[in-house]
Amino acid sequence: MLTPAGGPPSGGAGALLRGAALLALGAIVASLLVSEQIRVLLLVLLVVLGLLCLSPRRGVFVLLAFMPFMYFIRRQVLHFNEFASRDPILLFPPLVTLAIVTGIAVFSGPRILQYVSQSALLKAILVFGLLLSLQMFNPIQGNILIGIGGGLYFIIPMLWTIMGLTLKERDLRKIFALIMLIGAVTALYGLYQHYFGFSDVERYEMESKGMFKTFGEKPRIMSTFAGLGDFSQYMATTGLICFAYYWNSRRHLIYLAVLGLTSFALLWAATRSMFFILIFAVITFLIVASKNPRVILVRGVVALVAVTAVYGYLYTFSPADIYRAEGTHNPFIVHTISGLAHPTEESSFQKRLSIWSFVVGRGFLSHPLGRGLGAGTVAALKFSGIEPFTVDSYFFELIYGSSPLAALLFIVVMVTFLRSAFAMCVQHPEDLSYRIVLAIVSAYFLGSVFGLSLRDTISGPFGWLLMGWMAREHVDHSREGAEASPAAAPAT
Repeated sequence: MLTPAGGPPSGGAGALLRGAALLALGAIVASLLVSEQIRVLLLVLLVVLGLLCLSPRRGVFVLLAFMPFMYFIRRQVLHFNEFASRDPILLFPPLVTLAIVTGIAVFSGPRILQYVSQSALLKAILVFGLLLSLQMFNPIQGNILIGIGGGLYFIIPMLWTIMGLTLKERDLRKIFALIMLIGAVTALYGLYQHYFGFSDVERYEMESKGMFKTFGEKPRIMSTFAGLGDFSQYMATTGLICFAYYWNSRRHLIYLAVLGLTSFALLWAATRSMFFILIFAVITFLIVASKNPRVILVRGVVALVAVTAVYGYLYTFSPADIYRAEGTHNPFIVHTISGLAHPTEESSFQKRLSIWSFVVGRGFLSHPLGRGLGAGTVAALKFSGIEPFTVDSYFFELIYGSSPLAALLFIVVMVTFLRSAFAMCVQHPEDLSYRIVLAIVSAYFLGSVFGLSLRDTISGPFGWLLMGWMAREHVDHSREGAEASPAAAPAT
C-alpha cells in the first residue's frame, strides 16, 4: 500500500532504516573493539541507552537500573584504560536527567506548573533550588566550573522531583521491586568482595580515589557502587522496603531473607551511620503503620521513651565492657558496636562536631551570603586543584557553601514534606506506599544532617523522586476531595 506524500515511511522502509542503523552501530562497535577504545565504545553504547530514556517513565527505570552498576561498568574499562577522575562515563546520568526534565518541561509544562501552583512542597523545593542555582555563580568559590560541579551534586538530584511528578503508584511499586532485586544482587556481590577480595581494577580505582579502607587485612566493601557511603545507603533503603513489605503481608519470608542479606552486607561495609538510618526508618514506618492517628501518637511517644531508655542503659557501660561481653575481636563488629552503642564518644563523630561547630560558629560569619555551591565539594579539587573544606554533611554544606538561608529553606522543605506525607498516611491508611515513602525520606533527611544522603550518587535522586511523587499524590487527592465537596476550600 502506498503512503500519502509526506507521511511516515512504509513498514519496509522503516525496517530498512532500522537495519542500516544497526549495521552502522555494529561497524562502529567492531572498529572500537579492534582499536581497544573501550571508554569510547562504552560512551557510544550509553548514547544508544540514552535514546531509550526519551519516555520519562522509562527513563526513570533505565537510570534507576543503571546507576547502581555504573561504577562497576566503569571499573571494567580500567582493564584497558587508565583511571580518569573526570571520566565522561559519569556524566551519563546527569545528561539524561537534564534531557528527561527538558522533555517534561516542553511537553507537559502547563501541567507541571499547575502542580507547583497547588503544592506547598513543590513551591518550597522550587525556591530552594533557585537559591542553590544562584550559588553556582558565586565568585568566592573560584571559577564557574566549580559551581557547575556543585550543581551536579546538588541541583541534578533535585531535578528528579519533576520526574517524580510523572509517576503513578503502580510505577512506584515497580520501582520498589526493582530496588529490592538490585539490593539483593549487589549485597551478594559485596559479600563476595569480603570473602574473596577485590579484583585488581576495583582495588586500583579505590586506591586512585584514596578510598581503599581496610580493617586488618580485610577491605571495607563497596560492591558495584562508587564507595562505602553509596553502597551502605542502598542497603539501608533496600532493607527498609523489605521490612515494610514483610510487615504488611506477615507471610512472605523472601522479604525477611533479603533484609537479612542486606543487613549482613552492611556490617562488612562498616558504615555505622547507615545502621542508624535503617533503624530510624524502621521505627518511623512502625509508628505510622497504624490506621488510627491516636495510636500513631502513642507509638511515637513509646518509641522516643524506648530509645532514650536503651541509650540511658548502654551509656552506663564503657565501650570496652561491651566489647568483652560480645567476646569478639573482629574489627568490623567492634567498629560497628562502638558506633551504635556509644555514638557520641567516637573520635569520628567528635571530629565532625568540631567541623560543624566551626561552620555554624565562625564559618558563615565571614561569608554570610555563602562561598559558592561547589566550595565544600570535590569539585573544588577537580577544577582548581584546591583541597575543599570537607564538611561531610549535606545540611552543613548548605550553610558553608550556600548561606544559612539555604539551610533554612531546606528545613522548610523537610517540614513541608513531613506534613504532607503524614496527612496522606492518616487519610489513606490502606496505602502502604505512603508509609514507605515517609519512612525513607525521613531517614534521608536525618542522613542529610549527619551525612550526604540527599546528594548521594544514587539514593539522593531517589529521595527527591519520592518527594515529587508524594507532592503529586497530595495534589491529586486534594483535587478529588474538592470535586467531591464543591463547597470545600481549594487545595493548597
